[in-house]
Amino acid sequence: MNKKAKQYEGKMRIYFHPRDIAEELQIKFKQPTGNPIITANGKVKLINSVPYVVADVRKHSFEEMWERYKKGWKHPKVAEYVKEVAMNPKAVSKAILQIELDL
Repeated sequence: MNKKAKQYEGKMRIYFHPRDIAEELQIKFKQPTGNPIITANGKVKLINSVPYVVADVRKHSFEEMWERYKKGWKHPKVAEYVKEVAMNPKAVSKAILQIELDL
């Protein structure tokens, strides 16, 4: 990807994550981004590679969604999932699920 990014420099930008999914998850877990994911059905997830839902746009105000998003990153189940993916990167296949976190 670095080679392609240099090849197309000045013509287009190529964005990619230079890390594997397990490493990327560990970084995001320690330093969460400020952009929750809102799915087509209104569920709010931490990021696409994490299966946990922290809010629902039909039930929660923006303030509530934001607070739940911040709490979600500190939830023990999220920590367990990050560890699981570090030990077995194929576990990221669970990310397609939408598991409600009890916050």
